[in-house]
Amino acid sequence: MLFERTQSLHNLEPVWKDYFIVATIFRDTGWTVSPVDHEKHTYYILKNAELPLSQAWEVEFVAQLCLCLEGQKANFSKACFKRLKKKDLEWAFKVLLSLMQVGEALGPAHQEKIVVHEVSLRKKAICLKVGSSDFVELAKLRLDQRKDLFHEVFDKELLIESSGKI
Repeated sequence: MLFERTQSLHNLEPVWKDYFIVATIFRDTGWTVSPVDHEKHTYYILKNAELPLSQAWEVEFVAQLCLCLEGQKANFSKACFKRLKKKDLEWAFKVLLSLMQVGEALGPAHQEKIVVHEVSLRKKAICLKVGSSDFVELAKLRLDQRKDLFHEVFDKELLIESSGKI
């Protein structure tokens, strides 16, 4: 929903949504190895797994998204990235990473998830209407911690409101 509702702002082709979904699904696979530096384990697992992605740059792109979700810096000097326009790749990477960070703030894999009922674009903000629960205030705090890249990418504030629905 976040990818689709922010489409008019990021202007990424719909194909990028597939990478977003794959990275979101695999983002915490490293926890099976260890909770310590799990993002590095996730990167290693993805790089060495036989994912149904057809090109090496695609695997690297998804693995880098998972690695950077917890604050690591992206490494765009990898040889497989050189086949794409660096500026376009970096834009897509920043957009997808910022959306993943929002998703992680709303529902980390190991905690209760918060259901987003609506995403609305406002003049100076993007508002997420979420189901009311005890975790909304926690989500607001976590969102505040992860909003910098989102603000940089979209140049809008990120708001969260309770929709009253669960």
